Amino acid sequence: AKKLFLGLSTDKCFENDYISLDGIKVEAEPQKQVQAEPQKQVQAEPQETEKPAADEKPAVEEKPEAKEEVKKEEKKETKKSEETKKAEKTEETKKEEKTKSKEEAKKPETKEEVKKEEKKEAKAAEESKKTEKTEETKKAEKTETKEEVKKEEKKETKEAPKQESKPRTNKIKDNKINLNDYFDEFHKGHKKRDDKYIEEVQAALKSDIANNFGINLSEKDGIKNLKSICEQIAYEANIDVDEKDDEKYINKVTKKLAKYSWDGHKSNDKINLEDMEIGKKLPKDKLNRKHIVDYAKKFVGMSEQEVEKATGREFDDGLWCSDFTQMVLDNTCGEKKLPKWYNECENTGYSETILASARAAGCATTNPDKVQPGDLVIFLDANGVSYHTAMVDYIEGDTLHTIEGNYTDALCCEVKRNKHQSDMVYIRMIDKK
Repeated sequence: AKKLFLGLSTDKCFENDYISLDGIKVEAEPQKQVQAEPQKQVQAEPQETEKPAADEKPAVEEKPEAKEEVKKEEKKETKKSEETKKAEKTEETKKEEKTKSKEEAKKPETKEEVKKEEKKEAKAAEESKKTEKTEETKKAEKTETKEEVKKEEKKETKEAPKQESKPRTNKIKDNKINLNDYFDEFHKGHKKRDDKYIEEVQAALKSDIANNFGINLSEKDGIKNLKSICEQIAYEANIDVDEKDDEKYINKVTKKLAKYSWDGHKSNDKINLEDMEIGKKLPKDKLNRKHIVDYAKKFVGMSEQEVEKATGREFDDGLWCSDFTQMVLDNTCGEKKLPKWYNECENTGYSETILASARAAGCATTNPDKVQPGDLVIFLDANGVSYHTAMVDYIEGDTLHTIEGNYTDALCCEVKRNKHQSDMVYIRMIDKK
């Protein structure tokens, strides 16, 4: 049809160059499709057509056939829908392939991998069995008898003293036992002087004394040699022990010293070991006279109140000379070592009763040659009545050296006198046979 019209336009119609379109209508296709498509073509086509020349008449506008255009559009739409469907399918297939690949990756592909998996499972089963066994063994351990537990505890307590984190240093210095050093070492952790504290100090004292004198306790004569030294320590420290068994004797002496370390020694916190040696015999005299005199000298220069404060004693105000000698003998000797007549005396803090008891026991004398350190001296007035008491330190030639409480200016003093002075009576601190 287009060719026909184009040919007519160029060759001229043989009847008329004008074709009337009045009364012509399109009836083949519905109005919706006809209206939609021609608009696109009408807008596009006029731009392509050439303008008619001035001499020529305008040609009639061309109209595309509706059916062919519609089919083309439908084909385009179907292609698009197919392409979208293909795109959707490709995306779904990709997702499915990914999930399949992951699942396949998890699954063992080769026989070796299968074997490895089986080995892992076997190991896991063995470990679970082991844990079950350990739980059973724990239960079995918990069900041990009480007797076995007690035995273990006893073993631990016996072995405990051997396990020391740090080695101890010997507390005996310059051949002197200072009980304060043992208190400083062992009192921590003890609110009172309990059995554990006593045991710890006892063990330390035994070890230190043995080491100081080169005694090996594991040797045959070790215990015997240690007892010999402990006997001398007991004599020096005025400790009364009545025990024949060697080991028990050592334990009693060291126990007394352990108690003194907490409570304080009555006479002295230091015990001199210089003159001690293994196998040395003790003096026949029960009294350690040197120890008595040394203790008395500690108070020289003190007033009555100062001596009371230092010893915890209470003296007769203004008349404390006999109270002083009484305190010295009590703190250095004790009842077992003091003479029987002195222990039976009605009042050892009064010179008159001391003199009466000594005369009755035959222990009062005016002969200075039999006097020893630690004996007493009682002074008489013109009527023969006692008025003052002193303690003998030593005699040198004709000079008597004494230690006296309540002397010049009411102090404790060291005094020198003639040993033959007529107003003196010597009191011997012995039991006369």
